[in-house]
Amino acid sequence: HTFWLLNRVDSAKALVTKLKNHSVFKDYGIVLAAGDGKMDENESVESSYNEVKKAIQNYDKTITVSVGQLTTGVTIPEWTGVLMLSNIKSPALYMQAAFRAQNPCLYQDDKGNFYRKENAYVFDFDPARTLIIFEDFANNLYPNTANGRGTSNDRKEKVYELLNFFPVIGEDEDGEMIELDADKVLSIPRKIKAKEVVHRGFMSNFLFANVSNIFHAPSEVFEIIEGFEAISQPKQRVVKVEKEAVKEIEKTLDENDEVKLDEKYVIGVSAECFGDKIYKPIENTKAVIEDIQSKNNGDKKQEIKEIKKAIEETMIKPTISLVQEHYGKELKPKDAENIKKSIVEKSEKALDKAYMNFDIDKKCIEKDKAEELKQCVSKQEKEEVVKKYEIKAKEVEDKLVSTVNEVREEIFEVAQKDIIKTIETNKKDKDKKDMEAMVRDHLRGFSRTIPSFLMAYGDEN
Repeated sequence: HTFWLLNRVDSAKALVTKLKNHSVFKDYGIVLAAGDGKMDENESVESSYNEVKKAIQNYDKTITVSVGQLTTGVTIPEWTGVLMLSNIKSPALYMQAAFRAQNPCLYQDDKGNFYRKENAYVFDFDPARTLIIFEDFANNLYPNTANGRGTSNDRKEKVYELLNFFPVIGEDEDGEMIELDADKVLSIPRKIKAKEVVHRGFMSNFLFANVSNIFHAPSEVFEIIEGFEAISQPKQRVVKVEKEAVKEIEKTLDENDEVKLDEKYVIGVSAECFGDKIYKPIENTKAVIEDIQSKNNGDKKQEIKEIKKAIEETMIKPTISLVQEHYGKELKPKDAENIKKSIVEKSEKALDKAYMNFDIDKKCIEKDKAEELKQCVSKQEKEEVVKKYEIKAKEVEDKLVSTVNEVREEIFEVAQKDIIKTIETNKKDKDKKDMEAMVRDHLRGFSRTIPSFLMAYGDEN
């Protein structure tokens, strides 16, 4: 019983079709755990988890094809292998998927004999990626070697420790499958990359994988790099590396060289973009809600829908409009749509909660009122009870009006910061990537001369 991980739903469906028509795999139970799980529109399927459990009951061997489903929070004890057929680069995601097969399983054969699963396997076909992830995972478990820290011996020791729990088996130069030691785990990816670098005439980006370090380099390094003739990749234009621009980018980076904006900066740009509060209040919110309630005759879904629409017209649309006006072409249509979707989702969630509480409070009032009226003897007592609960009903309605206004206020305050933070982070991240590309262009001007040095001064070794 194995778990095969791909990167696209279309690919998963195509693979399932091939497996079902394959001379060997046609006899396996094949489960599609991607998209809606259907191979055609007329097919009826249960949840992916139930489909897998059902297949395991009905078949001695199964294959579950996934694009991300069942990789977290689910245990299928019978799985004994994971096939990595997608280009996962995150050590955390990779190991999370690998752990799908790393669990105990007690099973029984036809004769009633009980057995325990002793081994589980992860199959991968990209040895460089596999071993790089293995090294990263081994070292990121410890503070002194996480994020590239520690000496080479420290890092090698951590790999050695992890190999005791996750042995790695690979093909050697003679085609034999051997268990790799810590030295091989560390050296094989470098050898693979070295071959690629030579094949690409020393112009491969493998040479410049840690180019982000440029943002912490002393000024002398920039002077040397600026002296190299820039050689751009196809379809790229050569741009000069400017020391001042690099230092400006450095100010926005955290300890992991990721863009992280200062809160004061976000607030400043937000004030510049939005100025004073720009959303228009729903004129007489109470009257609007009362009007909506009377029109919909207790239809809560329609009431909420119309309140949401009123908030979108008075707050969300003007907000997006201001952002588009401020950023112009820098704000892509897709980003604008995502921003709008985010604000709408937050406001709708808050309004749904407000209306749910309002509905509960009203029903409680009606229930308490009915119980008290049952116990009333005189007409005067009944009138007093009715009057008391009318006041309570009004308080609940006033609370709803107040909550709706608070929601609008809070959503706007949070939204404008989130919007600015998202857009400005994307801008700074693009600047960082552009600068890294420029540095690589200049470094290629040097690296392309390496073959000439080797031809002039090297030998066959």
